[in-house]
Amino acid sequence: MHITETIGVLFIFFILVAFGLIFYYKYTEQAIEQEHYQQIDDRAVKLALEVFTLPELACTRGDAELEDYCVDMAKVRHLNETFDIHVKDYYFKLFGYAKIRVVQLYPPDGQNYTLYDKKMPLNETSTPDLGVTWFVVALKDEVTDMEKTPYSFGYIEVGVYSLPWE
Repeated sequence: MHITETIGVLFIFFILVAFGLIFYYKYTEQAIEQEHYQQIDDRAVKLALEVFTLPELACTRGDAELEDYCVDMAKVRHLNETFDIHVKDYYFKLFGYAKIRVVQLYPPDGQNYTLYDKKMPLNETSTPDLGVTWFVVALKDEVTDMEKTPYSFGYIEVGVYSLPWE
C-alpha cells in the first residue's frame, strides 16, 4: 500500500515538474523573440538618427547653418547617384542591410524617394524581417515655384533588415 502511494506521489510530482519545464521553455522562447524584435527596433532608431546627421540630406541656411529636422529635396533627388557609386566602400558600412525612404505627405502631389535599399541575401524560402521607424520632417524644395513656400511636410522611413525569427 505504501509503495503504491509513493509511486503515485512520484508520478504526480514528475508530471508537475514536466508542466513547469514546458511552461518555462515557452516563456523563455517568447521572451527571446520579444528581445529580438526590440533589438531590431533599437537598430532602426539608431540608424534613423544617423540619417538625420547626414550632410547629404540636411537643409542649410545661407551661412551653412543646419536646420533641424529638415531634408533638402534638391539633394534627395540626386542622392541615389551618390549612394550607387559609394555603396560598397562607405554607405554599406554606415547603414548595413536597411531601407531608407523619404515620403512627402503634404502637399499630396509629392513624390516618394527610396534612397537606400539593401536587402539581406537569403534563400528562396525565407524573407528578412524589417523593423521600421518613422520620423516627421520638413521637406525643403527651393526649386519649386517661388509663389509657394519652399517647405512641405513628410517623413523619413528607416527600416532595418534582420534574420527572421524562427
